[in-house]
Amino acid sequence: MREVAATNDTRCQHLRERLDELGAGPLDALAWLPETDSTNTRLLAAHCPQTASVLIADQQTAGRGRLGRTWASSADNALLLSVALPLRRGLATAQSLSLAVGVVLVDVLHQAGLTMIGLKWPNDLVVGEHKLGGVLIELSSAAQPFVVIGVGINWCDAPTLDRPTIDLAGLGFDCQRQDQRIDLMARFVNALLSLDESWLRADRQQRQQVLDRWQVLDAYRRCDIELLVGDRVLSGRMLGIDTQGALQIAHPSPDEDDVCRIATYHSGEIRLRSAR
Repeated sequence: MREVAATNDTRCQHLRERLDELGAGPLDALAWLPETDSTNTRLLAAHCPQTASVLIADQQTAGRGRLGRTWASSADNALLLSVALPLRRGLATAQSLSLAVGVVLVDVLHQAGLTMIGLKWPNDLVVGEHKLGGVLIELSSAAQPFVVIGVGINWCDAPTLDRPTIDLAGLGFDCQRQDQRIDLMARFVNALLSLDESWLRADRQQRQQVLDRWQVLDAYRRCDIELLVGDRVLSGRMLGIDTQGALQIAHPSPDEDDVCRIATYHSGEIRLRSAR
């Protein structure tokens, strides 16, 4: 197996073994680095994988998040991984992929007993108003299109941000055990690899099942929220997502009581209306 970068980390070998136990398919590359600038950046600079490439790091010096944010991390305080998958049916198949990523990640954590974790549109992992992790989807401009799925989940000592955060240690997960870290990482990787079949090459019915599952995991469903779009702040009630994964909000009518206007949004940042 070709490596993204040379690594003698025994965790990489244990991870491969655990992936085999989980029934994961073949990989073009698998590496676990102590530090890198950005796992997404490294995979975007590589060639389109035949099957998939996986890069994990203990620390990122130039990690990125949604909306141009940076992803702050210090050594071993977060689970940081990126998976590159080929887009065999073209770029259009990556539409709304971020929602599917959120679903498979939360399902892994629910299977680990952390059923209090939900999703905030489009793909933040949250416990109430506290952010546990996030996802960054990036498309390669190479001749053979591929997508890179970047994931960051707070493991311990969650960073202080402009919004509340939480980590797996704070949820009672045993973060002192290295085997727990490897096992959870393997389950995340295996779940992300499954998206090639369950989303990128899925039919409309299969995709709708994933979106229905997202609705179940929606932490803000039927809550009063604010949507930040550029300099605008729009208030309303979170209704969920439509069949394309776009956000749906019911806005109260300024002229009539008990009358709402339903609007659809494809971008923006949401927060509970009481959150400041």
